[in-house]
Amino acid sequence: MKNCKKTDQILNELRRQGCTIKEKKNNVLIVPPDPTVAAYTLHRNDQHVGALVDYCLKRYNHFLNFQKLKKYHKRFGSGPKN
Repeated sequence: MKNCKKTDQILNELRRQGCTIKEKKNNVLIVPPDPTVAAYTLHRNDQHVGALVDYCLKRYNHFLNFQKLKKYHKRFGSGPKN
């Protein structure tokens, strides 16, 4: 299993910004505070952190503060991609 430091940092910040994080075995379910937006499931390792960043930029851009997330991954600084 890969080190999951970056993933943990991003998940903690998502939790602070109102997302609900549910863990089961080796998977993590991210439930956004907006019920119209789909939840996201990922494996808890840093190989998948890029996919998590892309998903957040595309789907969660209307309620997340990317300035706070930018310190955990540089692509958050570029803003959402439409």
